[in-house]
Amino acid sequence: MSYQPLPASCVYGNNLAVAQNQDYALNCVSNPAKAGSYVTVYLTGIGPLGNPVGLGEATRSQPLSQATTAAQATVGGMPAAISFIGMAPGSVGLAQADMQIPPMLAPGTYAIQIWTGTPPTGISNTPLIAKN
Repeated sequence: MSYQPLPASCVYGNNLAVAQNQDYALNCVSNPAKAGSYVTVYLTGIGPLGNPVGLGEATRSQPLSQATTAAQATVGGMPAAISFIGMAPGSVGLAQADMQIPPMLAPGTYAIQIWTGTPPTGISNTPLIAKN
């Protein structure tokens, strides 16, 4: 039996995703992501890494510790391109997924979800992200 990663997005408040907009500000209803911009969503459980990090060690920025398991994401049920999924540099045990907000979404608050594996086997929780 092989290990199946189970991603879990970090949340705060009323099920809001711990995510930074492209300008590094916290994503929230009063500070939504712009159409087509990238957000960094923080999570755990991304699976094996191409550059493993020691237990309890901070992740180095070079070389990046990228996940070796395929990943997909959706925002409001629409595909969201992932440009990077791996460990967050400078953090211990924290991963990040850099994804593009689908430009065709109307302003509002949407559930995000991340899948890992081919075919997708690990499915994350569904916290909310704001888009203007």
